[in-house]
Amino acid sequence: MDYELELTNIIKSEQLMMSILKTVQELQLNDCWVAAGVIRNKVWITYIMYKQK
Repeated sequence: MDYELELTNIIKSEQLMMSILKTVQELQLNDCWVAAGVIRNKVWITYIMYKQK
């Protein structure tokens, strides 16, 4: 299983998260953080929904 590809697909499927990441990239800041919980929560919800099917 390609976990990197799976994670990339999960993130790309979330429009708001992609918008935030693109904005951060465009700002070209020396230091910027996006809360890791945002990604963790999306992965967790995706995993739980998959397990329930």
